[in-house]
Amino acid sequence: MRNILFLNFIVALLISSLNLNAEDTDFIGDWKNVDSNTGNITRFEITNGTSNGILKIHAYGACVPSDCDWGEVPLVLYSSSVTDKNYHYGTAVYKTDFSVTTITLELLKDKSIILDSYTQFTDNSKRYNYHSEDKYIKGIVKKGPDLIVNRIYRYSYNTRTRTLSVRAEIKNIGNEKAGKSIARLIEYANLQEYGAPYNEIALVNELNPNRSQTVSFTITYRSASVNTAFKLEVTADYKGMVVETNESNNVKTAP
Repeated sequence: MRNILFLNFIVALLISSLNLNAEDTDFIGDWKNVDSNTGNITRFEITNGTSNGILKIHAYGACVPSDCDWGEVPLVLYSSSVTDKNYHYGTAVYKTDFSVTTITLELLKDKSIILDSYTQFTDNSKRYNYHSEDKYIKGIVKKGPDLIVNRIYRYSYNTRTRTLSVRAEIKNIGNEKAGKSIARLIEYANLQEYGAPYNEIALVNELNPNRSQTVSFTITYRSASVNTAFKLEVTADYKGMVVETNESNNVKTAP
């Protein structure tokens, strides 16, 4: 019985030691760039890995209109010496068809992270390799969907039928699935007989994060005189059917 208890104690001790070496909880979490106008990595998430000294990092780069998803890669952690169990540094590598970006992390005493990125272009584009350095702090990243009008395509107008056709791309830039919603088009250059601008709606299906749907609107004008200097406004989720992390970015206009 004593031997069994001793063995159980040794196993528990080893598991505890492995956990200490496998992850530093100071690294794990959501991190955001202190520079909200950065042109580099805007935010990243570090989660548990599968082996000693290896976590996972999921980074996002600055893009318009929403951050580019770099995906998830292994994050290898390092201590100051072979006898030090506390990790303070990390490295990860992102590869694309045209570049290789190596990032290094240093966890500072104030629990912020300095991230250096080194990007090498491999596509013979004659762009210069470059380095950037940014500081990150742990922040609460809102969980939920976020619908935007990502793009209004070039419209078409049929003079014979007095029909305006408009297509728009509705995108979920949030981090959770968006339920079904309704998008609306308003055309302000022409008014109906009772004084309201012409408008039309389109149904939008459920959208997973970073997914989009192109919807079509058709407006048929009743008047023989149509102002073809169309002024378009498209609103995503105009009825508020989806609870979003940002309710102020649903509208896009054209031209």
